[in-house]
Amino acid sequence: MNYRHKKNELGLENYFNKLSKFPILGLLLIGISAIVIRLIFFQNDIIFASDNLRYFTYAIDVSLTGKSLTASLPNDGWPLFLSIFFKFLDSKNFLDYMNLQSYLTIIFSTITIIPLYVLAKKFVRTSFALICTVLFVFEPRIIQNSLTGATDPLFILLIVTSLSLIVQKNKYIICSAFVTVSLASVVRVEGLFLIPALCLIFFLRFRITKKSFLQFIIFLSIAFLILLPFGIQRIENSGNDFLIGRIILESQSFSEKTQNDSNDIFLKIGESVYIFIGFLGKLMIPYLGIFVPIGIILFLKEKSIQKFLLIIPISFMILPSLYAFTVPALDSRYLFPILPILCIFGAYSCMKFYEKLKWKKEVIGIIFVIVIVSSGLFFDYKNNDIEKQKDFLKLSSEINKKTDVILYVNSPINPYLKAIQLLELKEFPITSSHWYNDEKTKTIKYDSIQDFFLEIKKNEITHIVFDENIDNPIILKQIFDNYDEYENLNKIFDSHDNGFNYKIEIFEIK
Repeated sequence: MNYRHKKNELGLENYFNKLSKFPILGLLLIGISAIVIRLIFFQNDIIFASDNLRYFTYAIDVSLTGKSLTASLPNDGWPLFLSIFFKFLDSKNFLDYMNLQSYLTIIFSTITIIPLYVLAKKFVRTSFALICTVLFVFEPRIIQNSLTGATDPLFILLIVTSLSLIVQKNKYIICSAFVTVSLASVVRVEGLFLIPALCLIFFLRFRITKKSFLQFIIFLSIAFLILLPFGIQRIENSGNDFLIGRIILESQSFSEKTQNDSNDIFLKIGESVYIFIGFLGKLMIPYLGIFVPIGIILFLKEKSIQKFLLIIPISFMILPSLYAFTVPALDSRYLFPILPILCIFGAYSCMKFYEKLKWKKEVIGIIFVIVIVSSGLFFDYKNNDIEKQKDFLKLSSEINKKTDVILYVNSPINPYLKAIQLLELKEFPITSSHWYNDEKTKTIKYDSIQDFFLEIKKNEITHIVFDENIDNPIILKQIFDNYDEYENLNKIFDSHDNGFNYKIEIFEIK
């Protein structure tokens, strides 16, 4: 019995030894599996909304005219990069362009495993560096995010690449880490927070000497020269570089909200930390919560100075999310950039358990089963949002057909009112000025029911869309709970009467 167990254990050891000798094959298999899973869940008839639609229209404008025709984007690196690919796409169907945008994010999300593997190898053995990539690339939120054409996959790829480069020995490679993080900052301003982290890591590894300080100045100058033309172009377009300028504006906004009162500041910070912990806890579902917390504890217990190569960057990368949660911008996407490092902690805990437990073969098998099964079940649950998006698109089409100028209310359908206009286009590609209509909705201010109807008439609003999920002010609720008491309101559409699960009502102003 003992002999058989020992034989199985040795067989598994030999398997990992072989895998360690051919990591490229392991990465290739993981990458192919990740792409296949993404393509299985990918739907090529989904129309972008909100920020992803803005990236799309920006990229289309740049590909056709060389500049944006809509309002400047704070983070225009992704659509600028995307416009290069749009120039070479020969199609008259806007969905082909949107699908290309999604295919690129699928690719970026998948190839992130390459720099992540290189980075993870500094902290865990080769076979567990491969497990680290599995933990990341099959994370259901990362899969879902990669299907939407969002900016996150490219940003995360650049961030992980810069971290994998800064831990190398060659100074030329380390220089490229500053180049990469500069490009990441163009994609999303949060990348700027990693620059001081890279500086600290550099001096931690090479100490402060005349030679290292001179090299540091050169690296930092290269980063500045990369950011400079993007900053100048943004200033010319909008008056703000959306880099340092944006950080200053956000700092001023925070000061205005708290009025520099120490009690308000600490209260805001406390609320932000509380929200951060909540989102981080949710991010641990479905499987990271099993591996990551223990991995962090074991990692921090290490006496090696090597651990600061992860602690420093994750500390700086958390700062933008903490600020976002003071707004509060309640979105788990702000934590996505730290996911790769969390996966390294997870792989570290797997390695430590593997070294101590007798049933090694079973443990590794259980890890893979937990990751694949829980990820699939969780993603299937999250995938219900896609069906809701399809309903939103259909309802947006009904709204566009039946209304002229509508009162703006805070509704999840609003982002789709612009997206659905793409279906009405007779030719494509065309610039956003031909279809991106901002005049469909209007906002008003009112303090009473009488003021409400006066403002409606004054602003020539013809329709009101009442949504089940809007933040219902008391006045609106009073009106629409008793709409039949008002002669100038006529209900012309009820989504429940037309077979929709989501509830909206359209009222015409007589």
